[in-house]
Formats: sequence, C-alpha cells, structure tokens
Amino acid sequence: MFSRTVLKLFVSYLFCASCSSHTDLWHKFHEAVVKHGGEWASGQDERRGQICDPTRRFGDMEAPQDNKQGCAVLWVADPKDEFGVKDLPVDQQDNFQNTQHYKAAWNFHGNGLKGDSLPMAAHDIEPVCYLARVNNTVVMGYEEGNGGDLLPCPGAKGAYPFTEKELLDAKDDSAKLEEMCDMCYQAVCSSARSIRAQSCGDDRHGGVDVGESNRRRRKSQVAAIEQQVNPAYHCHIAMNDQGTCDYVQYNQHEATRNYHMEYGVMCGWKNIKHLNLTHCDCTVNAGKANGCGRQQCLELAYEGVVCGNCGGCDQNRAFAQIFTPPVAGNIYKGACTAVRTAKTEEEVRKAKMICSRGLFCRGNDLKKEGCPFHCETFPEDDKCPANRRLRGKSTVEAPNDDTLIDRDSILAEFPAIRRGHGSQLTVSV
Repeated sequence: MFSRTVLKLFVSYLFCASCSSHTDLWHKFHEAVVKHGGEWASGQDERRGQICDPTRRFGDMEAPQDNKQGCAVLWVADPKDEFGVKDLPVDQQDNFQNTQHYKAAWNFHGNGLKGDSLPMAAHDIEPVCYLARVNNTVVMGYEEGNGGDLLPCPGAKGAYPFTEKELLDAKDDSAKLEEMCDMCYQAVCSSARSIRAQSCGDDRHGGVDVGESNRRRRKSQVAAIEQQVNPAYHCHIAMNDQGTCDYVQYNQHEATRNYHMEYGVMCGWKNIKHLNLTHCDCTVNAGKANGCGRQQCLELAYEGVVCGNCGGCDQNRAFAQIFTPPVAGNIYKGACTAVRTAKTEEEVRKAKMICSRGLFCRGNDLKKEGCPFHCETFPEDDKCPANRRLRGKSTVEAPNDDTLIDRDSILAEFPAIRRGHGSQLTVSV
C-alpha cells in the first residue's frame, strides 16, 4: 500500500513537472486528491469515476472487495488552462462555482474560517473572481461560492471603484489581479453586511447573473466572462457504488454539462473532508441526478461539509453547526464539529444526536420540521416520543417531570375488573 502511494505521488510529480503555470491552489487540490488515494484526470473522455467501482475479471473466484463507499469528485478550472469556466455552455457558467475553499477552519484547526464572521481574503479563503463584461464595460467581479451572483466592482453598493482602464492594464499581471480580487471581495461582502462568503448579496447589492439570466421576476443584467482571475472549482459527491461515481463524473457533468476541465476523483466520499471545502453537492444513486435528503445532509455534516442540494436540509443551519465556534447558552453552534473532534464513542454518539436535533428538530412540535426523521434516527433523545416525560412542575414530593411513565407498574396496583352477568361488574380481590 505504501509503495503504491509513493508511486502515485511520483507519477503525480512527473505529471505536474510541466505545470508551473498552475496556481498554488490547483497544486494543493491535486496533492490532496493523490495523497488520499485518488487520481487526477486531465480532462475530457477519461471517465476516472470508474476507478471507484472495482470490476470482477475473468478467473476471479470472488467479487472484489470495496470498502470505500461512493466517491468525491472535484473539477478545477485554473486561469491558464485550455478549458475554463468561460468555455462552458452559458447556461452552466452560473452554476459551476458551488463551494468555497478555506485554508483553515477555527473549529478544526484553531484558526481561520469562523462561521460567525466574514472570512478574510488571502488569510482565511481565496476568493474567486472574473474579469467580465457588464453593460459593455469590463468589471472585476467576485462570484459567490454557491453558484449564485457575480458581485461587480464597481456596480455593487460600497464596492471598490476599479476603472475599466485599471483592469485592462492589469489583465496580464496575475498577482495584481489577485490583489484586486481580494479587495473586491472584501468590499462587496462587507458593504452588504454579510458574514458568509458563499452568499454576500443579490441584485439589490449589484449582483448579476453569469452567462445568461436565470431570474424569473424580471430581466436582469448578465456578465459575460472575459478572463478568470483565480481558480474556480465544483464539488460533487456520489454517495453509493454500483456505477454511481462514474455516473456523477461522466453522465451528470461531463456528458450533459460539458465539464471538460481537469478533475480529481477520490474513492470513498468521506475523503471530501481532506479538501477543505465548505459545501458539496450530492447524488445518491446512478441513473438519477441528485436525490439526496436529510440522511445525506446529516452524514455530510458529520464530515464537516454542508450539502448544497439536499432536500429538507437548511444550509445556513448546517453551516453554523459546522463552522461557528461553540458559545455558552447555545448547544447547536459548532455541534456537528464535535462529531470529528470527540474522543470517545459515547461522545461521538451524543454529538451526532445534537447535530441532528439542531438541523431537523429544534422546535417543540414533533410533527413539524424534520422531527420524525430525527426521532427515528435517535430514539434515545429525551425530546422524542419514546422518552417523553410526564408533564408538570417537578418537586420532591412529585418528581413527575423526571419520571418515565411505567404503565405496567401503575396497573399492577389495581385489582382486575371483569364483566359479570348482565350489566354488573365484578372486581377480583
């Protein structure tokens, strides 16, 4: 196993020997994928998703073992690559950037990204920006990390006022453009009073669609990408085997969305935690795109990642429970982080229960939200019907608030009642 990993790293080194034009973030992603047993593909028609479904070959007496469920796939469009975001179909450009990479996270590393404050550019995150044409003018724009709006500078309230001439003069200076991108991101998100890099604003804050308009309520401005400033990336998880990874990588993205940029595949979807990404989309089984729900949302939260497309899952809650530091008086802040940091099995089980309750069952009405799902998953939770207490004020004389209802014990104190002849009742003593 050791020699195989070393061989992969050596091949990776040879593969990247002529890749000096790639960014540091590209190299970081590439190294993480290979280090954790994955493979890197250079683009179109390689179908690397198939590596995660071992095939039984002629002469094999038993089916091959696969102890790594599903996979994680990351597409990376580097600024100087032959195929980038601007080469995607226009209806796919707005959906490509669906997550945010962080250098470190406070709850996991003791420094970096905190869910209760706006991440600092260059220190906590590396913002994703484009030079784009809006209303026949070249602007610098920060793209939110959720496949949402491009927030231009200028154009957004409080944005740094770069002129078209300044941007065009710097278009061949990557370091200068990255510095301007950091300034743009910090300006537009701060002016919108946002603490989330993945959702800083909308058209009310100057946001525009990328590629083509996707707003229903009215016609909006559209940004035509001219140049990538830094790497953009797209994350998607296949939760199961039986061809799901190949389906996600090829059928769902390459064949139908024309994702022809480089990508990495890591067998075992839980390896997603090694990429330091805030969000990731999810597909359950081959043959049908997406389809993830509360169960997948919860499992991803355990690994420190917000599901970007799970039904019945509040992304803001998940983000807060993963990335916001714990605070006194609120058991849900950072609750899901404890699943990864707990030291005993008992602590892990308790952390999973609090994580689930915070995501799906905070209210008192156990028929609403996702309480039925939560109580089915964690029937031992005191909040759930199986463990509901007798109501009333607890006192020394009547500690009913802490006493489980024991019907058999109560009924045993009373004599049996049998029906006699006619309408008479007979009490057995």
